[in-house]
Amino acid sequence: MSFNLVLDGPAEGDRVEEHDGIKFVVENSLFEQFGPFILSSFKSGSQVFLQLKAEKQAPVSGGCDSCSSCG
Repeated sequence: MSFNLVLDGPAEGDRVEEHDGIKFVVENSLFEQFGPFILSSFKSGSQVFLQLKAEKQAPVSGGCDSCSSCG
């Protein structure tokens, strides 16, 4: 599962956390499904990379026994 980071303001019902003057907003339904999120960063050369991970992972599905679409 991947998540996008966007610059946006909170909508009604969103969860808002503030750390060091920066507000982080997440849809309440995503928070209920995946729990708290961890935002980490690292630098490689002159580039800064961000990673957003959820505390709970999405259920894994798939594989040949999960559906009949292959015949």
